[in-house]
Amino acid sequence: MRRGQPLQHDYVAEATAVAKENYAPLLKIEGPLESGTFTWREERYIYVSGLASTGERRLVEVFHLDAGALTPVLAYGYPPPVRDLFPMDYAILHSDDPWNGEFPPATTMASRKRLSGSSYFP
Repeated sequence: MRRGQPLQHDYVAEATAVAKENYAPLLKIEGPLESGTFTWREERYIYVSGLASTGERRLVEVFHLDAGALTPVLAYGYPPPVRDLFPMDYAILHSDDPWNGEFPPATTMASRKRLSGSSYFP
C-alpha cells in the first residue's frame, strides 16, 4: 500500500469489529463504538472509542496500518494525536501516579494460594 492512496479494504470496519469483540468488553465500554483515522509522521492510524458507564467517550484501542496489516498499538506507543483526541485517557496512561498514591497490592503465588485454597495455579 502506498501512502496517500485510498484504502482498498475497509480497515476501519475491521478495527471496529476487533475492538468490539476483544477490547471493549474488558474495558466495560458500551456502544455505539465510533472509529476514526489520522496520519502521524506519514503513518496511518485508526482509533476506536465507545461510551463508558459514566457516559463519557473513552478510547478503546489504537491500530497502526502498515503494508496492509492492522496492528494494535501498545499504550506507551500511542502517537501524540491521541492526546488531543482523548486527553483523559492519554493522561491516565502517561501519569507518574495513575493510582493517586494508592498502589494496588502485589499478588504473589503464596497470596494467591492462601486466597483460593488451591494448590494448583496454571
